[in-house]
Amino acid sequence: ICEIQNPKRLSPTYYAFTRAIAFAYVLENFTLTDSYKLGYKIYAGCGNIVVNRKIAQTISLDDSVIGAVLAGYKDHIQPLAGMITANNIPAITYIYADDYLMDQEKFPTLITLLESEAQEGMSMINYLKEQQYQYIDIWYHKFSQTMAEYISQYYVKEVGCGYINEYTSSDDSFNLTKLLISTYSHSSVPPAKVQLMLFNNQKSAEQFLDYTINTLGWTDTVYIFGYSNGRDSYITKYLDIINENSTSQNTLVFFGSDFLNVQLETFKTEISNRNLLVDWINNTLISEFDKAATTLGRSPVSPSSWVGFVMGAALIIADSLKVTLKNGAQLGTTCAADLRQSVFEQITEANHTVVLENTEIDISFINRTYAYGYTIKVYAVNGSSATGITVGRSSSSQISIVNGTLPDYLLSSEGQQICSPVCKPGTYKEYYDVTVKLCCWNCFQCETNWYNREYDKHSCIECQANETSNLDYTGCVSSGVSFLEPNSSYVILGLTLSGVNLILIGLLIVYCIKMSSRPVIKAADPVFLVVFLVGLGFGNLGLMMTLMKPSSGICHLEFMFLSIFFTVVTSSLGLRAFRIYAIFSAANNFKSPRFGVLCTQKGQLMMNIVILIINTIVSLVVIEIGGGWQYKMEQEVDHGLSYLMCTSDSLYIIAPFVIPALLFVETIYFAFIMRNFPHNFRETTSIFASTLIALCSAAMFLTGYELSPPAVKSILRAIMVYITIVAFLSSIFGPKMVIIMRSKNEGDEKEYINSGIRNYTNSVVDLPKRKSVVAVETSNAANSIADLEPLDLKKSGKSSNEDIDIVDGLGRPAYTASVTF
Repeated sequence: ICEIQNPKRLSPTYYAFTRAIAFAYVLENFTLTDSYKLGYKIYAGCGNIVVNRKIAQTISLDDSVIGAVLAGYKDHIQPLAGMITANNIPAITYIYADDYLMDQEKFPTLITLLESEAQEGMSMINYLKEQQYQYIDIWYHKFSQTMAEYISQYYVKEVGCGYINEYTSSDDSFNLTKLLISTYSHSSVPPAKVQLMLFNNQKSAEQFLDYTINTLGWTDTVYIFGYSNGRDSYITKYLDIINENSTSQNTLVFFGSDFLNVQLETFKTEISNRNLLVDWINNTLISEFDKAATTLGRSPVSPSSWVGFVMGAALIIADSLKVTLKNGAQLGTTCAADLRQSVFEQITEANHTVVLENTEIDISFINRTYAYGYTIKVYAVNGSSATGITVGRSSSSQISIVNGTLPDYLLSSEGQQICSPVCKPGTYKEYYDVTVKLCCWNCFQCETNWYNREYDKHSCIECQANETSNLDYTGCVSSGVSFLEPNSSYVILGLTLSGVNLILIGLLIVYCIKMSSRPVIKAADPVFLVVFLVGLGFGNLGLMMTLMKPSSGICHLEFMFLSIFFTVVTSSLGLRAFRIYAIFSAANNFKSPRFGVLCTQKGQLMMNIVILIINTIVSLVVIEIGGGWQYKMEQEVDHGLSYLMCTSDSLYIIAPFVIPALLFVETIYFAFIMRNFPHNFRETTSIFASTLIALCSAAMFLTGYELSPPAVKSILRAIMVYITIVAFLSSIFGPKMVIIMRSKNEGDEKEYINSGIRNYTNSVVDLPKRKSVVAVETSNAANSIADLEPLDLKKSGKSSNEDIDIVDGLGRPAYTASVTF
């Protein structure tokens, strides 16, 4: 019998005494045969290793010893068991059988009434598997560390997760409180719904239940007790603690050892006589315990919870010896070693039934280890009521459930099985803290534009750029297509303005043709005006295409219309500006203009046609090679709306606009240097103003177009074209309409024009040493300025800085003539 003897702490020594008494009690009441009675000796070990060795040597050398019961801690058992089993003495202990003690070469005849710590851990794992628990927190005393680590390593970490904490026994519940707080406060992870408690005493388990249920308010929690603190005698106290919180709903699971749960009431009654206890101690124990025994005579008498193991071990050895003798072995004549071996084989190979106070315990061994495992009792606590049931047995090799299945009310819930719900399609799981709780997660909905079609996935999948997630985030759908709808206010406004422009342009074309003889129209060249207006008409058609729903045909038409628009407008303005400049330049120098043919109406018209044909061919080639406007869907951002657009990424798109751009630059140049030409008519000023507005519009368009979102690019193009068209219409035709409306008759128009010429002439002849002349024609003169001869300049005796009369070739005053630009 081994316990730590400490005069200041009598309970361990007292427990050792009660085990010794139980050992003697069983053997004194056991009948071996009619001729023989069992004898026994009780030794007190654990004083030190020298004492243990002396005891082991004494036992080993005594041939009358048939078997030994070793009751004590593992570290103290090892040196005893080594020497005793070396002499084939069957030795039964109830300590955990670790791998070292179960080494048959070192301890050939050592037998244990408990499974090893790993085996007990496996017994619990079988139940955990049955309930499909995945999220488990483990609390253990250092004596149960091997079992706790085994369960954590070979089950919890394989199927889920959980904390594993060592708890040192203490009467101070404050220590447990601090440990619980430190365990769960640093993380948002909730405590597991399954708490596995491998404490070594009842007090620790009571503290744990009281604090977690009555203080923290845990409910729907499964508390699993290891055999050290899961005995039947403790259950009533546990239930009382839980019932203090009448609203809690929890489950208690007990893994009970048959020997621990035997109620030895008769034995308790017999040893409750203190005098008898003291007598037995004095008569049976060696003198080292005399002092402690005298003290214990004044202590409460209660058997140790381990008494059942001591009784059972003694009965198994005695019963096996009895069977061996019945089978022919002879005491006194059979070799002691052979007799011991036969008893060992009977112990380990036969099935036994031990009766302890009318309680039958079936016993068998596998690999010298108790084979039947543990009885599983479960109490479902609901408020102040509790329902208890024995659900089956579990050993390291198997679990057997009564009736094959657990009752419905004991089946684990989803919340008890795992710390998180199953993450459905459309969600993904994200761990609380991957360093601590590898199986605890939250389910988060996939972000917009991401999806997941499977359960319990750790991430979602991004949709393609032109797609977005559906409503439940389980797949992708088109992110949508947008374009300028026909009922859009932009489209309605743009088409209305374009329609007004086209009507106005049509009216102006008709007016210019019918009123071509009017001095203002004639002076401005009706052919130029009509060609220019046609170009503006194509611009309006291009603007209308811009506002239509994009398609390949619409995009090509827009590209062609705008190409024609810019080509006709820029070529008309460029040739017009060149013609005016050539006329005044030639007049200033008294010469015929260079490239005179380009100054004629026919020449300019043909040049316009040639440029248009060239540019049209270029535009068609660009379209053919895919460089023009292409029908595309463009997104401002991935997964956003796709906008139907006419656009191009090709550099070839600029080809049809090279010639118009050069003509545009030429127009600006000539218009600028001619800005002071006859101001009443303002032809050059109008050209310069319109080109400047068009230039500013183009600059703003090019600056902001690529930076603009797709939704507004079509609108920007339409605005740019519209501003350009209005600028040309108002600048080129506005002054002419003003002159016509202010003039009462054609004579007034002529006077208005001629006054401008006189003003221009006066301004140029004021320059020193400069000869100036204005070319004019009368009804009898040639039709083209190129056909006129240089005009005579009559000074009439006046100096060069005086007013000069302008006359034609016939000597008639110039104001009677009509001017041709």
